Amino acid sequence: MCKMAHFGNCDLETADQEYCIFHKPNKSEEEAVEFYRKFLERFKPRVEEIEVEGDTVGRPEIVSIAVIRFVFEKEINARGFVFPKIPDEDIRYTDKNGNLFIGHFSFIFSVFEEEVSFSSAIFEEMNFSLAHFKKDALFINCKFEDIDFSQAIFEGNANFMESRFERAMFDNTYFESAIFTQCEFKKADFFASYFKIASFKWAKFEYEVDFSEAIFCYVDLEDSLFNGEVEIIPIPMKLVGLSPSSIEQELIERFCDPITFMEAAKIQRIMYERLGDRERADIMFVLEMRAKRRARIKNARNKLEKLKAHTHNFIEWLLADLPSEYGTNWVRLFLFSLLVIIGNAVPYAFWSAYIEGFPQTPNYLIRFANALYYSLVTFTTLGYGDMHPTGWLKALSALEALTGAVFMALIVAVIARKWMR
Repeated sequence: MCKMAHFGNCDLETADQEYCIFHKPNKSEEEAVEFYRKFLERFKPRVEEIEVEGDTVGRPEIVSIAVIRFVFEKEINARGFVFPKIPDEDIRYTDKNGNLFIGHFSFIFSVFEEEVSFSSAIFEEMNFSLAHFKKDALFINCKFEDIDFSQAIFEGNANFMESRFERAMFDNTYFESAIFTQCEFKKADFFASYFKIASFKWAKFEYEVDFSEAIFCYVDLEDSLFNGEVEIIPIPMKLVGLSPSSIEQELIERFCDPITFMEAAKIQRIMYERLGDRERADIMFVLEMRAKRRARIKNARNKLEKLKAHTHNFIEWLLADLPSEYGTNWVRLFLFSLLVIIGNAVPYAFWSAYIEGFPQTPNYLIRFANALYYSLVTFTTLGYGDMHPTGWLKALSALEALTGAVFMALIVAVIARKWMR
């Protein structure tokens, strides 16, 4: 009796053996041919011919080309199946309408109209590229040695929980909902994939994983472990050496919706933080906060809420973004502090008569130097008492002192954040 009989999907003709043909490991070439022939006979897909663009199948010199695909109209229960490497020998299959398939087995372009379950299956080699899963696709606790899901579409829940991937291709794949919780990846490619909802909770990335240009609307990365080389570039350009403003413009062109923009930047920030790349994480944090300002305006439902949102955004921009890019740019903060000190020294020099204790001299250079000293003392809130303002300069001095108190606190916080975290 087959050792995997508890799955309830054994091949009837070979169920009395140690392993039926569906569950038998280490199949020979002849057994691989029998496996794929019986797989088609078991699930009876419809065979149909479609026209696709040449670029889709790697034939750019051809405008369009005819391909054969399988359409699985019923549920698939392939739990525990052991999918061997594709045999060199052609597989022959005739569907219920008399349409004939002759060729190497593949799930390329296949359509799965109902729920499919490949849980606990082993895939030595398989190609699901350009496949379309219209309902839930269960690949729980699978072992993938070499699998290709490139450009596949998962409209339902794609559940890969606790699966292990030796080599996997998911580039340009669409996920409505993807679960990769507790998965192990040695080498995987998620280039330019789209995740509406995804969970990589407790996932382990051992060697090389590429998330470059991937789009995440929501993702859970709690306790994910990045041991190997993980490439995460959210836009088609290198981040090093570029300012957040230039990257922001590129991202705005890709994400017109500020909420999607904000989520994409947030996901990239979390990933960079887990990788220890603080510089890129800071850039993503700035972009996330700027997108949040735009989303605040978009979510306003009436004129009053819009006015509040614009006021909130202006104050946030003036105090947080403009001087220090939300506490990530200490050089910019230092230069703005100098600008405030020097900028206030100019009116102090012109209206020095309103400052008691100010040395009066016709020499403009000395007068400006004294004004610069007074501005610095005011900005740092030292208050030596040798000079103090009168008249309307009281308001200017008080404003500078308030600005200086905020900036001094920010300088300490930014420097601590940069070098002590």
